[in-house]
Amino acid sequence: MELQIQDLVSSIKHDGIEEAEKQKAAIISAAEQQSVRIVEDARMEATKLIDAAHRELELERESSIAATKQACRDVVISLKKEISDILCSLLAQEVGSTLDSKTMGSIVIAALQGDDPAKYELVSKQIDAELKNALAKQIEKGLKLTSLPGFDGTRLSCKDGSGFYDFSDEEIAAVLKPFIGNLNV
Repeated sequence: MELQIQDLVSSIKHDGIEEAEKQKAAIISAAEQQSVRIVEDARMEATKLIDAAHRELELERESSIAATKQACRDVVISLKKEISDILCSLLAQEVGSTLDSKTMGSIVIAALQGDDPAKYELVSKQIDAELKNALAKQIEKGLKLTSLPGFDGTRLSCKDGSGFYDFSDEEIAAVLKPFIGNLNV
């Protein structure tokens, strides 16, 4: 009987070990399958993240290129404006330094051509003898000359206030500007 019990214990032991081995193999197989799925899922997620990073990097690159191009355009526009302002300022200075009283008289006479000088008043910072001599005939016909010390430039105005000619350095420079090249920005 002892032998039978021992056979029975041996048989149970053997069956238990066999069953444990089967369960162990099943657990290992399930774990291997799960690890393969986890690795595949991780690879897919990594691929998605890498693709998203590449897209974001490309968008940032394109945005940087666009921002750089815009900055270049802004610099060119700013530079053109600065050059235009300098040239206009130089033109105004040159007009001011070359526009003497005799020339101003000729300009006023040309502006009055065919009109009654008595309808007009010439206002200037300084009225000198040379300007009076250049405009003597118009003064005899009624052109009024007024000296206004704080006034910048020379202005020929209708006495009734309906219009005027501005002969300031800046205005003459603005009229001449289109004739010296394209300074517009």
